[in-house]
Amino acid sequence: MAQEDFDELLERIPGIADAVNQFESEAVQADAFKALLDVWQGRERRGAKSNLSAKTKQAEAGSEGDKESRKKGAQKSAGGGRKTPAVSAVKDLNLRPNGKQSFVDFVADKEPSTNYERCLVSVYYLSEVLGLDEVGANHVYTCFKAHKNWRNPADLRNTLAKTASRKNWLDTSNMEAIKLTPQGMNAVEHDLPRDASK
Repeated sequence: MAQEDFDELLERIPGIADAVNQFESEAVQADAFKALLDVWQGRERRGAKSNLSAKTKQAEAGSEGDKESRKKGAQKSAGGGRKTPAVSAVKDLNLRPNGKQSFVDFVADKEPSTNYERCLVSVYYLSEVLGLDEVGANHVYTCFKAHKNWRNPADLRNTLAKTASRKNWLDTSNMEAIKLTPQGMNAVEHDLPRDASK
């Protein structure tokens, strides 16, 4: 690539990045970036344009939830890409408090077997046993880290949201103040552990 071509590409990169970042899917972003570079370089113009057009239509046909999250302004990285806020451990959270059941013992009593149940049991323990006023995604992440047999979900916030939407056990409208629903309370107090005979 000649120096002047390189300089021209550097000038166009911010515009290309803006176009690519309109899509939610990283796979679509990668395809769109390649297609735009192909168009700029003059290679496979027709194929690249039709590929980009197909990817654009696919992205535009995304769920209403994706459109809503764009409207509400998902967090952006320094480069302009969308990022899910990272979860991190709450360093001063004591899961073995004096005079109260430890988290590990509580889990042993309730025997949650799915990540939905683990999220529910974690929120219950934090709010009902420890008495925390506000339970956030970071608190739940700390519980997952504390239990040696639990694997962290790839996207904990998404798992919490699905626990709310699919099971109606949690209210995750505010991920920094997750609440138990009556169904969630009943599930922990009356349905766990599951009866092995059923």
